[in-house]
Amino acid sequence: MILLTKDGLDITYKRWGELLNTKDENFFNTPIPADILPVPIAEPTIGKLLSVLIYHEGYHTGQIGLARRALGSDFNGIV
Repeated sequence: MILLTKDGLDITYKRWGELLNTKDENFFNTPIPADILPVPIAEPTIGKLLSVLIYHEGYHTGQIGLARRALGSDFNGIV
């Protein structure tokens, strides 16, 4: 089990990168059913869903950074 640590996240991102690098454009353009999605996406595809998920994760990264700064920790500019 990978814990939620920086090292754990690094391993997870590396694995995702390795997996996604094996996929071609057709994979990312594969349509998916709109009714299984938590948010509306026009003409949903695997690629569009991945874009939404990446944006969503970045949003939360920003929230965590703001909370850390509000608590007085700058962590040398690292979020």
